[in-house]
Amino acid sequence: PGDGVPLGLIDDPAAANARVMWWEPGGGSMLVFGSRRSGADHALTTLLLGLVDRFSDLDVRLVVVEASATLRQAIAGIDRSIRIVAPEQADDVADALDEIDAELLRRSSDIGADGPRTVVLIDDLVHLRERYTDQPLGPRIDDVLTRATAGATGIDVIAWAVELDGAGPFAASATRRLVGASSNHDELRALGVERPAELDGVSGRCRSFPDGGLVQLATAATPTEALLARRTIGDAP
Repeated sequence: PGDGVPLGLIDDPAAANARVMWWEPGGGSMLVFGSRRSGADHALTTLLLGLVDRFSDLDVRLVVVEASATLRQAIAGIDRSIRIVAPEQADDVADALDEIDAELLRRSSDIGADGPRTVVLIDDLVHLRERYTDQPLGPRIDDVLTRATAGATGIDVIAWAVELDGAGPFAASATRRLVGASSNHDELRALGVERPAELDGVSGRCRSFPDGGLVQLATAATPTEALLARRTIGDAP
């Protein structure tokens, strides 16, 4: 269906089959957890591409926090109103937090407010938080993201993290989790994975919570920048 983004295939033992795992705006904030080799971060790429392809600016307002300058440039070429945030630029981060704060205020003061839903994609939450740990911006990142996950805020935050402690309070406040392989099995168990070794060795294999299903995430053989280039302004279909 056009109102969702397929993230991968989820094992369905009862039917001896697999079914598509969908995410759609309003589906709730999500912690994507796993090492840099786990492939868990593919979920953010799939969401970015899927949201661009399936939703207009009237439906979804995208805020993308991305460390790669090359990827930021590729996103900027898309004919969409996307706030692109360089995590090393404090002004960029502060402006994005201001936008989220303003949306939280608007929604709280006008129950049933319409307008596009805000989706925030953070490619490395641990890195973002560490950069501003000793600055006023650090506590504000945690405060705004935690409030954005509370109830019907009109905002979905999806953030990838490689360390549980480094993810801060967002790890507990996110309503959903995708948990991939990590060398720290204690952290995997803390996130609900009963058999951490089952995630080893296959890129994109995750457990999805709160239901606990085993998921194989969609991955692309083509680099993300090339996929985005196909969607840039002026490119032929």
